[in-house]
Amino acid sequence: MFDWDIKVSSNNFKVLSENLLASRIGNLTKEQYFNPPQPVSFISEAYFDPFFIENLKKAKEIIFDAIKNNELIIIHGDYDADGVCATSIILKTIKETLNYPLCEYIIPDRFEDGYGLSDKTLQKILDLSFNQKHLLITVDCGITSISQINELKKKGNRIILTDHHHKPEILPEADAVVWSDKVVGSTLAWILSLGLGNKDPKFLSLASIATVTDVFPLTDMNRSIVKHGIKVLQTNPPLPIKSLSAYLGKSFKDIGTYELGFVIGPRLNSSGRIGSADSSIEFMISEDGDIVKELISKIDTINQKRQQITEESLESLVVDELNLPKIVVVYNPNFHEGVMGLIASKIVQKYHRPALVISNNHDKLKGSARSIKGINVIEILNNYKDLFISVGGHELAAGFSLSEEKLAELTEKLNSHMEVNFSNFSFIKKIKVDAEIGFDLIDMGLLNFIKSMEPFGPSNDEPNFSTNQTVIKDKKFMGEKKNHMSLILEHSGKTFKALLFNFDKAYENLYLGQKIDIVYKIRKNEYNNKISIDLNLIDIKLNND
Repeated sequence: MFDWDIKVSSNNFKVLSENLLASRIGNLTKEQYFNPPQPVSFISEAYFDPFFIENLKKAKEIIFDAIKNNELIIIHGDYDADGVCATSIILKTIKETLNYPLCEYIIPDRFEDGYGLSDKTLQKILDLSFNQKHLLITVDCGITSISQINELKKKGNRIILTDHHHKPEILPEADAVVWSDKVVGSTLAWILSLGLGNKDPKFLSLASIATVTDVFPLTDMNRSIVKHGIKVLQTNPPLPIKSLSAYLGKSFKDIGTYELGFVIGPRLNSSGRIGSADSSIEFMISEDGDIVKELISKIDTINQKRQQITEESLESLVVDELNLPKIVVVYNPNFHEGVMGLIASKIVQKYHRPALVISNNHDKLKGSARSIKGINVIEILNNYKDLFISVGGHELAAGFSLSEEKLAELTEKLNSHMEVNFSNFSFIKKIKVDAEIGFDLIDMGLLNFIKSMEPFGPSNDEPNFSTNQTVIKDKKFMGEKKNHMSLILEHSGKTFKALLFNFDKAYENLYLGQKIDIVYKIRKNEYNNKISIDLNLIDIKLNND
């Protein structure tokens, strides 16, 4: 059950459409909203800042100089989808666009190396370069790796740092720092690749995958990246994405934000969660169809294993629902490290409050944190830096490590911080309802208007609607576990099929003729070449009037 925050009540399409736009369009014109300018138009001092543009130029000059001097170039990425896509963009740009073979990559092993440029990956860099001078390019990491970058600088190496994570007060002494938190790591990599002469639109599509997977606000440049990136994926996708779509029995022409966030992204993430992310990198950079097919099978198998581990972990999860604190801290030494972020996200979704999920990694504890809008989790954790071995992340997501003896103190301080600073914060999840409408307003015109508002994501949410006193005309249970429900609902002389997935047991005894108030999304159903409209139910309130 949720609180419904209903913005307006509407019985007119023109008024409704204007209201839908008003809460999303911001400072844009309608033309800019519906047809975002090309992403390249945002690369300026006005959008970023002079420091960013200056360092972008430095990075380009350093790379060309390294190539001129036949230096080894090493790319240090990250094991998530953003890191995989960013690494692929820079690696292929240098090797293919610039036709320079002396380029290698390193992706940290989540379990052996930890996150980002660490002491362990520093040693891997030195081993790979045979301790000779080289150029290191970090993508999607490095902004907090001060000691490691200082060590490389002492040995005479040059470093280009590209990252979008929370910036510390003191920056590493890299030769170029291409940092911005307005975009994801892959977009920074894409911007750098443009400066190196790479005009292939397929690389833009990789940035769009990472933007959706990293759950960045779809406004300004990010909206442009995703809008235009999806067009590339729907018309001329990279071979790996085209092959993955075929493997899953889908057409790449139907790719949208759902496929990016819940189909492609999780598969790119899975190898880094369960083992090494190298499989995902090799998949993304390969141009050999047979190799791509082998890697798809491998990645999909890993993803299935990841799903199984996640389900088993959630089943073993213990949360005191009767005494929920304002921040949930869960410690289980047996949790698989690769799925802690997923477990934390599930806790946040269910209880609408920040969550830390922690497991034991040999000699130390490792954890993932997730949060909700209005509570900046990395700022909170940074208040207690002295308790962590390492900590880093974003407003809504963070990762950390600490010694076991610090866990109780951290939990106590976090609880105290939340009680003091968020005493008046509402932890009851609210559903933003764009408009209360009758079924008489639901038609293909409204559906097509909603379609024109895509891509949907943070800051440009897919619209929610509510309708009161709909009448249940039919009810069916669906799914292997019978945990989904199909209803036929009637209101204002029209009927629609309404689908409720993973329904609450409270709704199991809904009966024919019963009146219910509903919140839902309007979706297109295409079956046997026939197009109809379905309602995807989000919440139900029983109406006994």
